[in-house]
Amino acid sequence: MSNLRLLIVESQGFGIYRRDPSLDLPDSLRYLYWWGYPLEFLPPNFSPENLLELHMPNSKVKKLWKEDQILVNLEVIDLHDSEYLTEVPNLSGSLKIVHINLGGCKSLVEIPCSVGFLSLEVLDLKYSGILEIPDSLVCSTLRSLSLSGTKITSIPASIKQASRLFKLNIVCCKRLQSLPELPVRCNVKAQGCNSLKTVSNSRTALT
Repeated sequence: MSNLRLLIVESQGFGIYRRDPSLDLPDSLRYLYWWGYPLEFLPPNFSPENLLELHMPNSKVKKLWKEDQILVNLEVIDLHDSEYLTEVPNLSGSLKIVHINLGGCKSLVEIPCSVGFLSLEVLDLKYSGILEIPDSLVCSTLRSLSLSGTKITSIPASIKQASRLFKLNIVCCKRLQSLPELPVRCNVKAQGCNSLKTVSNSRTALT
């Protein structure tokens, strides 16, 4: 499998790997999809520098890798519903990333400032454990931001600078108290925001 570029595992019961966690993943991989990945880390002997997309929904990972990696080709990270994930790696050297999905990662309470260096288009944090959105996280390239079901109490004023933002989902953000001025074309879904008292932009339509 030394030249394998695509690997899709759709069953958590990939028995050979569970019996032998030293099984190699080829460094040639460009696309990895592994539903229910059963270990806390990716194999330490796996070099993911060729990866374009990494999809590991419902995994058992706590952290993707033990040491920082510079993934110059990576464009997509999808770890949704990985409830044991506690840390997002340093992504400052992975400037091609445009899509991050961490929805349902209930043990994840913060996002590293390195994410602010990316040209993100989609950031999905719905029903994660996120408590705060750093001011540096909101970038001008962002098009879709989902914060539904999180425990955030505020959204940084810098979101106004995300001129391409067309979708903001804050459904069931029960602790959110105020909404700053948003880009003109931004559509907001805000049902169940029981503590929301202030909306800075009178043109913002809440649905």
